[in-house]
Amino acid sequence: MDMAKKSKSDSTNKKYDLYFNKFKIWCRKFNLKFLPADVSTVSLYLTELIQSACSVSVLNSNFYAIKWYHELFLYPNPCCSSLSNIVLEGGKRILAKPIQKKEPITADIIVKLFNLYHDISNLSNCRLLCMLSLAYAGFFRYKELSLIRMSDISFHNTHVEIIVHNSKTDIYRQGSIVMIASTDMPTCPVKFLKHYCNLASLKINSSEYIFRCLQSKKDTLELSKLNKPLSYTRAREILLEALCAIGLDKKQFGLHSLRSGGATQAANNGVSDRLFKVHGRWRSENAKDGYVKDSIDKRLSVSKNLGI
Repeated sequence: MDMAKKSKSDSTNKKYDLYFNKFKIWCRKFNLKFLPADVSTVSLYLTELIQSACSVSVLNSNFYAIKWYHELFLYPNPCCSSLSNIVLEGGKRILAKPIQKKEPITADIIVKLFNLYHDISNLSNCRLLCMLSLAYAGFFRYKELSLIRMSDISFHNTHVEIIVHNSKTDIYRQGSIVMIASTDMPTCPVKFLKHYCNLASLKINSSEYIFRCLQSKKDTLELSKLNKPLSYTRAREILLEALCAIGLDKKQFGLHSLRSGGATQAANNGVSDRLFKVHGRWRSENAKDGYVKDSIDKRLSVSKNLGI
């Protein structure tokens, strides 16, 4: 059983446990068998979820949790029946809502933030700007960014290399290396990363996470002694507060806006698809293309090249 469960990530197993327990409680309420469950039982359960106006994500999670538990215990799988799948697809149509993607953060926005938080002797400002430039230049998801340790960073004359040990698309944890070039710009991510490491007194090759909470000490700020990454929630708050400070609507942005912003800029500037995909650690073309918001000129180029 332990070996079989390792075929999925710990977070997926935890999620499936949660949803299958809810299914068990529902079945017991109506004196229905949950393992193995009948096709009619699963279909009725999905129908109740749909009628409660749950999200498509929750509907899918419940369906696949039930399916997973039947596979684990080698029972006939009610989720493989035509009826269960028809109900699932019907629910997806009923619950479907327009996708509202967050806007990408542009280079201009980053420049404005650098100008506003120009006092880089302040550790709070420095941490913010370092997170912005690294996430943007490295196409980092926040989880990848938050788990960077000093031992993962290698500085070179022309660039910095950062090892990503855990990535959403790297299911076998083989790791990958993100390379970010030094530039002559005031917003250079490599130069700023060096400055941040010095200011925060981070030790080279140590196991310290580079982005952590801050604490006050004698009227100055320093990184928390607790070697724990800055949480997603706190990082998001910091970013949205900064965007509000330059007059932007925080509802339009999120932490993923940095990854999509860097990807959009690279795509519109003609970076090759192969390098673009490697740099962003995407497994498929569809996943990669979903991050890019084409510029007006790029979109107009299609009709301009039709010969009429």
